[in-house]
Amino acid sequence: MNFSYWTNSQDSNGFNIEYRIKWNGTGFIITGVRNSQNWTWDDEASAVGTYLSLANMQHPDIYVWSQALNGSVRIDINGKSIDPSATAKCVEPNYTSTFTFNCTGAASSTTPVIIYKEEVVQPGSTKATAINGDDLVCYDNCPDPDSNDPFYPYFDTWVWDDATGGRQVSKTYQFDATQMRLEYSGTPIVAPVASSDDFNMNIWTGALIPPGNIGRKSEYARLSMG
Repeated sequence: MNFSYWTNSQDSNGFNIEYRIKWNGTGFIITGVRNSQNWTWDDEASAVGTYLSLANMQHPDIYVWSQALNGSVRIDINGKSIDPSATAKCVEPNYTSTFTFNCTGAASSTTPVIIYKEEVVQPGSTKATAINGDDLVCYDNCPDPDSNDPFYPYFDTWVWDDATGGRQVSKTYQFDATQMRLEYSGTPIVAPVASSDDFNMNIWTGALIPPGNIGRKSEYARLSMG
């Protein structure tokens, strides 16, 4: 199965390089490179047939898009997303002399893969009524209904203190299936009023999790509103 993967490197046109990659049992092999002038796949680019390097990664996982799965996919190369207590498979940076993760040889056929399937929730559907009025806990990209910043309409859920270090705090929402909207303390979450290139008048939440299923957070939904 092929995946679309965007890198942090730019091509000669100033666009981030996009690879089409697939797992072949040994590594992630590049099967195509996006032509940023006509947006077609170039199957004869020089990178085709080579392996994606995992030696200097900003993050110890890969986020890709799968048309076949109709959603985003997180490939947890470090092996700690599902089980934070697991032994890291990547060499982590010390932030003194190294600032990237070296995940060379860390990926395998048993590497955890998290699929974020995208599905429209229709009014009156079983999926909508199943969560009507229930609490949904958010830790990342938690929308702030009172934010005046159209470029970042989210709560800051990352806190630091000297005793415990850095940690994320949660925000709790409810879904109103009658109005088909997410609410925070009774206030509906709406898209930013001002136009923003970053958000394109949409809000994307992080995972929304029933309180009793915090340990299974990879299974639960993200919502987009716009």
